[in-house]
Amino acid sequence: IIMHQVHYQNFETHESIVLNFVVNAGTPGDKIAGIRWMELRRSGDTDWEIYQEGTYAPDDGLHRFMGSIASDRKGNIALAYAVSGDEINPGLRFTGRNEGDPLGEMTMDEGVIVDGSSAVLGDRYGDYAQMTIDPINNRTFWFTGEYMRFAGNWGTRITSFEFFKDSIDLAPSLLNTPVSSAELSEEEEVTISIKNYGLSTEDIYNIGYVFEGGT
Repeated sequence: IIMHQVHYQNFETHESIVLNFVVNAGTPGDKIAGIRWMELRRSGDTDWEIYQEGTYAPDDGLHRFMGSIASDRKGNIALAYAVSGDEINPGLRFTGRNEGDPLGEMTMDEGVIVDGSSAVLGDRYGDYAQMTIDPINNRTFWFTGEYMRFAGNWGTRITSFEFFKDSIDLAPSLLNTPVSSAELSEEEEVTISIKNYGLSTEDIYNIGYVFEGGT
């Protein structure tokens, strides 16, 4: 079941939709709730296609569920969700990725919105959660969700945050050659474009690569 809600952005060069739902990120006998997220894209009159997808489920034994996702005007994606475990009361956390990061990965360290203070005493939890983008600046993420306060009482937490550039952030931006073809040889020259996504000017740097396990 797709969680609330699906978000749409038009970047002029392409359209984008982000969505998420809960999956079992563990084994059939050791179920761990994780969040499967996707970005769909299309350009012009083409059909929608999955541009990237991934499962966010760090290997720490915690359940992550009730996710909510959105993207900002630059294509950065934020994901917030409920979290709980054997020794963790239900609280709220978030992660995200910058446009240009490796596809299918939430690259930002997990942040805590609010820790839970008690267990769920009833049989119902988390009626709502929503991530949305500020309509004024199309940059600020707003999230609201449910968490457990004291003595089995639930509470609502509303938070906002923005993604800022790192000081140093060099990354590949384009594979120039080879161009996909049925006639490629085993000795094609590989050329890429590198873009500085960071705030600092970089004059001296090293570039490396890994292909099929070797450099």
